[in-house]
Amino acid sequence: MAFSASARTKSNTSTSNTTLLRICEHLVGFLRMVYLVFESALLDVIRPATVGTVFMLFQRYNAGFLSPLVPVGPDITPRLLPRLAAIYTIRRLISARYGVVAPFLIPYAMWIRCILDVLLPCIIVVGTAFLYALHLWMVHVVFNRVVPSSLSFGSPTWGKTARFHLSMLRPVECLFRLATYKLRVLPDIIVLGEVRCGTTTLCHHIRNCTKYCRQPFCLWDHPELGDKETFFFVGHYFGIVDPELYRMCFPLQLTKFVQTRILRRPFFTFDGCAQYLTSPSAPYLIAFAYKKQQRAPILVACTRNPTDQAVSWWKFENDFMVWGDSLGLQQYNELLRGPFYPPRSIVDALNLSMSEPVADMYCRAEILASRAVSSPSSLFSILRMPAWALTWPGGQLSGIGRNSSFVKNIERYERVFNKGTIWGKEDSCSGNEEPPKFFVDVVPLDQQKKESTLESTLFRIVGKAIDATMMINDKKLLHRSCCSNDVLVRRQISSYVKQSHNCVRNAGREDGAARKIATHYPTNMEVVLLEKYFTMNKESGL
Repeated sequence: MAFSASARTKSNTSTSNTTLLRICEHLVGFLRMVYLVFESALLDVIRPATVGTVFMLFQRYNAGFLSPLVPVGPDITPRLLPRLAAIYTIRRLISARYGVVAPFLIPYAMWIRCILDVLLPCIIVVGTAFLYALHLWMVHVVFNRVVPSSLSFGSPTWGKTARFHLSMLRPVECLFRLATYKLRVLPDIIVLGEVRCGTTTLCHHIRNCTKYCRQPFCLWDHPELGDKETFFFVGHYFGIVDPELYRMCFPLQLTKFVQTRILRRPFFTFDGCAQYLTSPSAPYLIAFAYKKQQRAPILVACTRNPTDQAVSWWKFENDFMVWGDSLGLQQYNELLRGPFYPPRSIVDALNLSMSEPVADMYCRAEILASRAVSSPSSLFSILRMPAWALTWPGGQLSGIGRNSSFVKNIERYERVFNKGTIWGKEDSCSGNEEPPKFFVDVVPLDQQKKESTLESTLFRIVGKAIDATMMINDKKLLHRSCCSNDVLVRRQISSYVKQSHNCVRNAGREDGAARKIATHYPTNMEVVLLEKYFTMNKESGL
């Protein structure tokens, strides 16, 4: 009895010490992140060109949070707010008389400065805390690594990863959009994927082929990811995949109202997350997001040769892992992805993808999502998926083989969107049931390489989105200007395709660091085995 009591006491002591150590680690990590924020802002203060650019924008958009309401410009103020807050705070510490106030606000300058002196430091604290939490989540789930300890001051590892996420993430804009999600619209087009099948190129064409497209918000400030994909339903926002919050990634309803009703111009927006097609939970969540408006979005699936897709995805992910190594992330998260991740060869990745544990995770993730949308919980709860179900259950490389099962993945979307319970309709018991509709528009990669097929594809997708938007906003306007809109849109698309149809985005990744590592590049024998597998697997072709 005495021995068990002493053992229990030691266990409780070690648990409390571990908890205290974690609290200290997070507190030190937060303070170091605050230091990095002010360090980057101080560099901006030192650079005269940067200061002039930032304050010019600040003076231009002195209305603060009203800038997203302007229909002709991007959401500039929320993106610049962390930098402006830190710069303003530093300037006020240097000189208490300094302040940026428009001429018509001079009588209220003292009150404005007092408010800014309180508000902007609060923005820095909240935004930095949110950034620190995002940093931990991204390393844990996206990079599949163990977060370096913030207490290791002698090692540059923590500083590398923190600086990277500081330069790449948009925490304050994310919080602003989360607060205004009810005032925003849903996308008209969703490019579901698949990865390495030309989705980035297609989204680039959709965004630039006309003057009416509004791009989505991306948490990552990256040239290939920003303004293209939201990563919402694959859990980059702390695993939150609540369909009600999906609107936060898209423009304001006021922007759409001004553009369609006042300016009499078409309007559409899109999401191009290439991970949605393979995701077992995304079909249910996307369908539920559109349940209230009783209108499905235009779903697009890009496809290519299955073997080429698998090899390209293998090289892309190995480049990504080499990139993670360069940031100092050396230890993989075995508690999340298991002891055998990442696989050593593409054949091992295929075996991992088809293994029973991974198949069970995909099945459980689909059941979780289907139950969540069929029986929604209380009003104030937020739907959140567990980390093991994100972004690919079992890890990114568990998608080798599953990503190329185009038929199976597309049929999952067709089945979910044709299901009556998702749209709030009761299943018909009579024999005169309507034939199933086809919701997914398939775009093979070869169609993007030819000028004629690319033009017809873009007009088919964009034309549907514009017609649907105009019909919802004003039926009379649709009948009056449908023909003129079609002619104008086709003319813009035709002119764009002639100039830019050879533009290929995000394709150079195949020539990255993974090709220099012999063990990471698939051998001829492995490619032959992949071809045999996809030949036998009828779910991979179209």
